[in-house]
Amino acid sequence: MALCLFLLAVLGTCRAQTTTVQTTTLFQDTNWERMAPASTSPGRRYGAASLSMGSPKGLLLFGGVDEHGLVLGDTWQYFSDQNRWVELKLGSDECCGKNCTVGVPCPRAYSTLHQVGTRALLFGGSCDLTGGQAHLERELLETVTPCEDVLWEFDLLNN
Repeated sequence: MALCLFLLAVLGTCRAQTTTVQTTTLFQDTNWERMAPASTSPGRRYGAASLSMGSPKGLLLFGGVDEHGLVLGDTWQYFSDQNRWVELKLGSDECCGKNCTVGVPCPRAYSTLHQVGTRALLFGGSCDLTGGQAHLERELLETVTPCEDVLWEFDLLNN
């Protein structure tokens, strides 16, 4: 049996009694390919929430922190069939917080974004990252303020 496992690992096949075991490689191409969209991109950021929506709708991206430590509240969509980013202008951010029923979510980083049917749901995250340098040094617990306890919904079908 040990010899069979060795042959399986080295040769990818092994015959034990009357059973043949064959390994299968699911992904033949293991190289990353750098994409070069022909449009403006969301810019450098970390801590953004993203959601894969499949082709052709691609990827939905919300918020994060830019290279200067500014917490972002923008929404972008990457269209995989066109290889381009589009910033979605979704209304005013004048109303963000617990008492809002319209508008857009407050700028935030490290939130979660999930698809449920034709809706994207955004929850949580950090809305205030004070002490920018400390944040960059990963002293997160002392420098972040959790966002309001509100679940935001985005209609993927009509946007």
